[in-house]
Amino acid sequence: MTPYLIGSAVALAFAAYMFWESRRSTDQVARFVGTETSTAADVHALAQAAAAAAGPGVFAHRVELTGAAVPGREGPLVSEFTDTECLWYRHKVTHHYEETYRNSDGDRRTRRKEDVISDVSSKQPFLLRDDSGDIRLVPTARVDHPRKVASEFRQADGGGGTTVEIGRFSLTLPTSGDRTIGYEYEEWVLTPGTRVFVSGEAFDDRGELEVRGPKGPDKMLISTRSEDELLEHHRGERLKQVGLAAAGLVGSIVLLVLAFVLG
Repeated sequence: MTPYLIGSAVALAFAAYMFWESRRSTDQVARFVGTETSTAADVHALAQAAAAAAGPGVFAHRVELTGAAVPGREGPLVSEFTDTECLWYRHKVTHHYEETYRNSDGDRRTRRKEDVISDVSSKQPFLLRDDSGDIRLVPTARVDHPRKVASEFRQADGGGGTTVEIGRFSLTLPTSGDRTIGYEYEEWVLTPGTRVFVSGEAFDDRGELEVRGPKGPDKMLISTRSEDELLEHHRGERLKQVGLAAAGLVGSIVLLVLAFVLG
């Protein structure tokens, strides 16, 4: 297979991927537009009506909600890196190192690489509070646009074994043959009182009403951005992805023509 044919195939695969991503953005916009924003009281009333008609534990309803994130009965959390009081946190540790390898000529070369060695999000429920009341949220997906409270790179100390430590977080790594450059630490939090937009599904199958990830492939969304901001973002992403898909398709056709013309 000539380089032109290989390039054409790669460009076509890229175009197909961008088209698929644009459909996902289109579907997300359609879900936002097609789901009416409810209040906490509305969802509780629907669940009570469903329980009266069919019994408890069968209610499942797609919802959108807007309100302030506040602690539930479990109380607030404390993030592991910065000890920030919060309702949700995520921390990430990335290992930066140099790897020695041999190229196609057999010569030794060094390249810089990185691996994520820890990426953890909290799962503790909290509440959404609006003017009508509270509703329990179970964060089954990462919070969108949380506040970043840590972004730090620490160089390796050159010791034999490696212990990664920051705040209350600690992780011991095995010694490897690669040269460690250092570790990057990042942490994000959702603090009490932050206004959030929530898209998910309300259930009463665990003995109380709660909103979590929908059934099927869709994920729950808890975002510090408003619905209008999210709609604008996804529409912009869709236009960009369609443009990239078109460019990939044109590139694939051009390379295919060159493959036949130039042999």
